[in-house]
Amino acid sequence: MGDPDQSIYGWRGARIDNILNFEEDYPDATIIRLEQNYRSTKHILSAANSVIRKNLQRMEKDLWTENSDGMPVVFEESPDEYQEARAVIKKIKSLTAATDGLKYRDIAVFYRTNAQSRVFEEQLIREGMPYAIVGGTRFYDRKEIRDAIAYLMTVANPADAMSFQRVINTPSRHIGKAALDAIVAISAGRGLTLFEALKAASSEGVLQQKAKAREFINAIEIFKWAGTAPADANDSNSQHATGQVTSEKTLFSNSNTNNTKPELLSDRTLKLLENSGYMRMLQEEGTEEAFERIENLFELVSAIKDFETSNPDSGLNAFLDHVALISAIDSYEGQTDVLTLMTIHSAKGLEFKTVFIAGMEEGLFPLQGSRSSGDEDELEEERRLCYVGMTRAKESLFLHSARQRTVYGKLRYKERSRFIDEISHEHIKITGQSEVISQAKPFKRSSNE
Repeated sequence: MGDPDQSIYGWRGARIDNILNFEEDYPDATIIRLEQNYRSTKHILSAANSVIRKNLQRMEKDLWTENSDGMPVVFEESPDEYQEARAVIKKIKSLTAATDGLKYRDIAVFYRTNAQSRVFEEQLIREGMPYAIVGGTRFYDRKEIRDAIAYLMTVANPADAMSFQRVINTPSRHIGKAALDAIVAISAGRGLTLFEALKAASSEGVLQQKAKAREFINAIEIFKWAGTAPADANDSNSQHATGQVTSEKTLFSNSNTNNTKPELLSDRTLKLLENSGYMRMLQEEGTEEAFERIENLFELVSAIKDFETSNPDSGLNAFLDHVALISAIDSYEGQTDVLTLMTIHSAKGLEFKTVFIAGMEEGLFPLQGSRSSGDEDELEEERRLCYVGMTRAKESLFLHSARQRTVYGKLRYKERSRFIDEISHEHIKITGQSEVISQAKPFKRSSNE
């Protein structure tokens, strides 16, 4: 038993050909099509069917339902991802506030990539709305985010031994137990922080793998110096525990010759992750999980940039306090009535009375690779994923997009997803900001796709 319209794991090696070629491989087999849908309303089912019919690699079938017409699918475009999240939350509040309203557990918010959860999590925490992430981890609990925060904590508080020990060998710098014990002994004997003791151990030949240790030291030092004006960065009073001014100070001042202001915290954080070798570690791993971790780190950079915009006079310590506050919020464990957040991949096989799908934008859904690579197979899998997401909804389906979104720390202007234009007009209602673009021509692929 299988549905080729729900084949969404090509990146894990799953092959839709196994179903499409089944009749050729087994010519004596009898194909029974299960076409009655018992879950969704007529509007939702028809909207999903109108999208999936654009795929060429599929077995034709005509799904139908005896359920009511229900309400048309609703599409709304917001100015940015924060207002998109607020629009979703506002609608959820109205749905749950009615006398016979929905419970939180009846509602799910889907997104294409894990990194998108961060904005929703922060907005939900502000509203005091209970939520759970299914098939994933809360943003600030993800390993790569905890590692990045530990790097920042090592800068903000050099006496934070826990943060230092978390990142000193992440990525591996071949600092084994004996070397770490030597660093701890220098720290205790001379009254130095572990970071200062590491610098001393490196310059005094205690470490066998000095190059990797220097990479870590340089990354931290450049981060600190980039946060000061060039005049301060060249101040000869800033020295190592060994009493020597490092060459990295010269490196920074040379690269910052044309700057008159300190670098932004968001820019310095990205450089810290690159200079420390952390980004390179994930890039060299080259797995789907590693790519997702890289996306999350860029989302952290976006979070810092947003924090800088809202708090222009605040610095690293204020941001770390902000993260600590968010992380300390009750995880709602044990509660049964919570809003569900998840990627669409995690939603397969589930159903909810009401579904919101966020990020319906070109480059995000369908994901960038499926558009830029010109790979029709990838695009068709993205369309199948959209179909899966839409057909999780039983009674109502809301699709959302943002006109501009911060991607990899940079503000990008976005087009609405082609999947929106593929929905038959009689099954979709355009509301809010998106009314402005409702008269726009349907998305047309460029000639190089």
